[in-house]
Amino acid sequence: DCAALLGFLAAFAGVYLGQRWGVPWPDAVASLFIGVILIVVALFLAAETKGLLLGERANMQIIEDIRRIVAEDSSVTLANQPLTMHFGPNQILLNLEVEFKPKMTAPEIAAAIECLERKIRDRHAEVSRIFIEARALRASAAGPDTGGRH
Repeated sequence: DCAALLGFLAAFAGVYLGQRWGVPWPDAVASLFIGVILIVVALFLAAETKGLLLGERANMQIIEDIRRIVAEDSSVTLANQPLTMHFGPNQILLNLEVEFKPKMTAPEIAAAIECLERKIRDRHAEVSRIFIEARALRASAAGPDTGGRH
C-alpha cells in the first residue's frame, strides 16, 4: 500500500510540475522514481516468497522458547534441537525428538506428549502442526534395545 501511495504521489507531482512549468522532464523523473519503487517492492516480495517456498525455519525466539517449554517438562530427560519449517506466514511445522523418563508407560508418554503440545500451542498459536517422536529410556541395562520408538 505504501508503494502504491508513493507511486501515486510521484505521478501526481510529475504531471503537476510538468504542466505548471511547461516542460516534460518532471513527468519523466516521476516515471523513473515509480520504476525504482516497483523494483524495490519486487525484490522484497521475491525474498519473502523464496523463504516460504524453500521452507524457512521459525524465528530463533520461537525455537528457543519451545526448547525451554520442553526442558521444563518433568517427564522429559532429553530433547533434541526442535526442527521447524514455515508452511505459510502464520503456519509452522514443529518436529521434536524427545526422550522420556525411564519406566514411563505408553499412556503416560501419550499424556506427556499431549501436555507438551498444549503448552507449545498456548504460547505459539502459529505452530499449527506438531510431530513429537517419543523415545523412552531403557528401564534396565538388561535386554536388547529395540529403539524404543513409539
